[in-house]
Amino acid sequence: MASMVTQANTGKKKKPRPSFKPKPPQRSSSEEKDDIAPLPSDMITNNMNYSHNKSPPAAPPHPGNRKKKQTRPSVVTGPTNVKKNIHVEWDAETGTFKGLPDVWQSMVPKGSASDVKSTKNMGEHVKPSAPTPKNAETKEPEISAPFNVKHVCHVGIDPHSSTGFKGLPSQWKTLLQASGISREEVGRNPQEVLDVLQFHMEGPPPKMPSRQSLRRDVHAAVNIVSDKDPSKIFRRHKKLGEGASGVVWSAIEIATKKKCAVKITDLSDLENLKNEIAMQTLSSHPNVVQYMGAYAWQNKLWIVMELLQGGSLTEVLGRHVKW
Repeated sequence: MASMVTQANTGKKKKPRPSFKPKPPQRSSSEEKDDIAPLPSDMITNNMNYSHNKSPPAAPPHPGNRKKKQTRPSVVTGPTNVKKNIHVEWDAETGTFKGLPDVWQSMVPKGSASDVKSTKNMGEHVKPSAPTPKNAETKEPEISAPFNVKHVCHVGIDPHSSTGFKGLPSQWKTLLQASGISREEVGRNPQEVLDVLQFHMEGPPPKMPSRQSLRRDVHAAVNIVSDKDPSKIFRRHKKLGEGASGVVWSAIEIATKKKCAVKITDLSDLENLKNEIAMQTLSSHPNVVQYMGAYAWQNKLWIVMELLQGGSLTEVLGRHVKW
């Protein structure tokens, strides 16, 4: 009996025990494609290059969080191997140019360059060119048309007016009415009537002096101070120019601090300069250089005049003006 039970039990196969693990929910193929995102190519490459025991490199920071690189300012170095070829400067004490090239010497007045530099051994890239007649020639001065013209008075002929003129100033009109000149006479000789009116309004022309009176005035006008040292009255500042009759300096009158020009020449030229001194003494006009005095001291003649800072007449008109 016991053997039968054993055989019966051994002949039967055991059934597998049921599993209680829940199955995952089934999804459609479209949902699976949406949930699974492809990896970037750089991450795949980084993972392939690193072994399992090394972690991949950290992701680069966001562009907004990057720090700007500080750039150093560019530094310009000083020049090297400098060679000074030409350097012209004005010496205020001596009133001359220093370092003037020899090819430019003819462009300045004689005696105004104390240190002339030779350009014989200079390179062509720095050597100054000599002035040629073509470059030195200048155009003749042209007189431009008037501008800012203000029409003050214009007299014309009007046969219908009481005087025979139109636009006649009130003073001239009164003088014409008092003269007894009729309108018919004005119509026959209008220009002559205007000349007469102008003569009476402005006065007669100045009377020319006689030769004898002119000599007397010239002799009285030449008043040269010889008992005072002019260097203690005027302080010279700088040399303005040099000519055949002397050297001209800018100066200051020590007592009044007034700027002036001093022309210093030899006392032996006094006879030739008397007419110049007399004409400047007798001329009193805003457009004429004012004469301030003359001093004779230590064989030198000092002629003091008004300082005009517009330059020399040669610089204003040019060297090649045709007279």
